[in-house]
Amino acid sequence: MGAAFRRVGERRRGGLLVLSGDAGIGKTRLLAEAAADWTDARVLSLRCAAWGSPGPLEPVRSALAELLGADWIGELPRQLPDAADAGLVAEQLGRALGLREGGTSPQETAWSLRRVLEESARRQPLVLLCDDFQHAGPALLDLVRDTVPETRAPLLFVAAARPEFNESVPGWADAAGGELVEVGPLDAVDSYRQAVLLCAAARAEAPATGAAAEACNALRAAEVAAAAEGNPLFAEQFVSALLDDPGLAVPPTVQALLEARFDGLPSAERRLLQRASIVGRDFAAEELEALAGFDPAVPLYPGLDGLLRRSALGRTGSAAAGPGGGQALQFVPGLLHDVAYGSLPKAERSSIHQQFARWLDRCPDSEPEVIGHHLETAYLLGHAAGSATVTPALAAAAAGRLIESARQADARGDVSTGAATLRRAQSLLPAGDPRQRAVGLLLCDLESELGDQAGAERALDAADAAIGADPTWPAVVELQRTLVAVRSDPGRLQRAAELVAATPAPEAARDHDFAFRRHLLTAHLRVSDMRYGDAGAELLAALAHAAENGRDRDRVLTGLAELALWGPEPVPVALARCENLTQRLGGDRGRLLPVQAAHAGLLALSGDVDSARRLAAVAFAGAEELRLTHARVVLRQMAGLIEALAGDHTAAATEYRTAAATFQDLGRRGVAASLDVLAARQLLEQGDAVASGALLGACRGMIDPGDVAAQVCAASLGAQLSSAAGQPEGAVAEATRATELAERTDDLRGQGDAWLDLARVLRAARRPAEAGAAVRRATERYRAKGAAVLTEQAQRFERALRLEQTGRSEQAGRSEQAGRPGSLNGTGQVRP
Repeated sequence: MGAAFRRVGERRRGGLLVLSGDAGIGKTRLLAEAAADWTDARVLSLRCAAWGSPGPLEPVRSALAELLGADWIGELPRQLPDAADAGLVAEQLGRALGLREGGTSPQETAWSLRRVLEESARRQPLVLLCDDFQHAGPALLDLVRDTVPETRAPLLFVAAARPEFNESVPGWADAAGGELVEVGPLDAVDSYRQAVLLCAAARAEAPATGAAAEACNALRAAEVAAAAEGNPLFAEQFVSALLDDPGLAVPPTVQALLEARFDGLPSAERRLLQRASIVGRDFAAEELEALAGFDPAVPLYPGLDGLLRRSALGRTGSAAAGPGGGQALQFVPGLLHDVAYGSLPKAERSSIHQQFARWLDRCPDSEPEVIGHHLETAYLLGHAAGSATVTPALAAAAAGRLIESARQADARGDVSTGAATLRRAQSLLPAGDPRQRAVGLLLCDLESELGDQAGAERALDAADAAIGADPTWPAVVELQRTLVAVRSDPGRLQRAAELVAATPAPEAARDHDFAFRRHLLTAHLRVSDMRYGDAGAELLAALAHAAENGRDRDRVLTGLAELALWGPEPVPVALARCENLTQRLGGDRGRLLPVQAAHAGLLALSGDVDSARRLAAVAFAGAEELRLTHARVVLRQMAGLIEALAGDHTAAATEYRTAAATFQDLGRRGVAASLDVLAARQLLEQGDAVASGALLGACRGMIDPGDVAAQVCAASLGAQLSSAAGQPEGAVAEATRATELAERTDDLRGQGDAWLDLARVLRAARRPAEAGAAVRRATERYRAKGAAVLTEQAQRFERALRLEQTGRSEQAGRSEQAGRPGSLNGTGQVRP
């Protein structure tokens, strides 16, 4: 740990260390001693709760409160030097932790937290010590992974976890750029030294009785050391138990030792610990009071005083995070909680969980996740015990709270937590429950967004098996399955086309889920055909059927912005759409990035290349900060378009090749090939026909047959290369084919490009009249799109073509004049 702390100080970069060891092996003590030793650093002590926590990022909230104070959102503007930055950071973290309305993304949360930690660590080295990390959920694991290694300041994150952590998320420490250290038992010498010190301390603190001296003499110290086998907690608890029972036999495990200690407590104190265990290892005094109040036979006092005196419970010195607030208490050691909880019969545990859930429901600050957990646990325990109090209504109530919690997680951008919570809800919903459909569809979307296609299918399978009689469900689920397949594999579009043709018109079905998905799937098909206007119309129609969760609406609106760049919508109208969307999505940079990309491309088409470059640079910097690989590569592609329109063909080729390489690494060979075609075009614009032809030959066969845009571009480029190689007829034929393909679409810019390329080929083939007709068609398309910069290029070409024709006419006239008798010299050349 000391070496890791020195490394982060020397490198001025974040570092991560995971301490893995069995329960009682000393991980918590190591963290405590480190906190006391690192006096030159700011040390924050955190812990992950097994359950009962207000949210999956509760350790983050605790860290911010300890670092900046209870009003950490209000304090942030004074902590961060950039006021505008501070406002964004506060807003994003507030949303991520459920303290502000609106959604965010995991990437925004990581960036915001990194900004806070960096600023603090630059002033003073910062150490975060997180105990019980085996309970960390996917949201916290991802946040730590995306935050700590990227922090450019001396920050050390030390996590202590039991061995099951390595089994549940193998390789996590390596993936997060950290180090995994196994914490083993003490050796025989150190174990004996600890036992001697413990016995000496016990004799000093215990009443001066012979029993205490007998229990803690040197011989018993050797026995303690031998029994502990290097486990410090075992030794501590054994010595403590010996004071109460000097004749205590050696228990085989720490668990058995704590069970013996628990059994030796007075009955009232045991009952109180059992009640407290329902909440978790940490709880508020008010929660314990409520739990004790459920049973008159379990008085709060003097039992609580006795437990505090015996160090079975301890005060944490901080306010509790639960709904009641107040003084926070905890089990000492934490394993004692497991013993107390396990001592309750399942049926009784189920009953107390139900009672506590009802009490929480009356507390205004209770989180649905916590209530849902207690109801879920009550149902599962009662069901296992065969309790008569467990009914399908209890399972349905638990599912309802979990669904509410999952929607909250999704709304704040925490997709992994939303999916995990919704899986639990789906497993609880009774067959035939009307919520089965919505839960199955939303869970499918969340799993798909996480990249778990098998999980998406399982969500639909579970809903399919439990949904009962629903005449429109078979069509809805088939559309959903096809949408998931198309998102991950564009080659499945043929199946999508068949399905759309076989299903009724959306409005005829009178089912919002069906209509929304059929419009979305049809939009996918229209995009593949380059019928962007039709695709936009489908998305607008889908918008009328979008669910009220915000997810579907934002997805449709973002898609409309992307279509605005390529479709027939005039540039000024498309720019206004992007500006409106920017205002709507301004707080969510992740969802805003594709809108910014389209906005930058539209600015370039309008002729405002400088503004386009600035916006693309801002968006790319955001994608870099948020570590969004797909957004980065899309913005690379957009930068290629902007530089091509600006006339910097070298820079454009570089951007396209970089984007193509990234897509190739992601396994998207068809998309990579399409971008290589664009790069090859830029090589030709630089005058390097050889390199252009080689690149086109290498990638042309890998273009997706359904990618009409790439087919048009490849045909036009092939025509240009044929023309440069002195093959005019073949060039004209291929360029004509490109215009025919483009005219089947509504991509006005693509049509204009194809007609302008045909005009160039016809010009080289000395067919000026046809070239003039072709360039006028190009100009018409560009004007209709509102692409000022392309319109100007086409007009320049047309002017040059006219000058050539005028020049040829004048030259022909001079030749005729010179061809009269006596007008030729002896070589047959026209005189000057």
